[in-house]
Amino acid sequence: MATIEEITKGFPEKYVCVKNTVLDADNLIVTAEIIRVFDTLEIAKDNASEIRKLMKWYKDFDIVYGDYEDYVKTRKGRKVMKYVFLPENNNEKLSQESIDELIHVMLK
Repeated sequence: MATIEEITKGFPEKYVCVKNTVLDADNLIVTAEIIRVFDTLEIAKDNASEIRKLMKWYKDFDIVYGDYEDYVKTRKGRKVMKYVFLPENNNEKLSQESIDELIHVMLK
């Protein structure tokens, strides 16, 4: 198990798949178990079928982008996202908010 600070600081600008998440009152991850790390958005997109399987296997599955401030700003008190806005350029980084929206759509 790792804290959210360890996850975001240990994997800066990477996309970290986690399970066994423990949330606080503000809906922020306190600790989680790392399942898989994707170095880029392109690699994560190439593994979308694997991500969907993980989402089905683990009810508390989540993806955290390696930027602690972005994570806290996006997640604090929020639970559901409605739309997905992906960057047009594959070299751009996907924010935690966009990751949350993507997870929501993949669950449908």
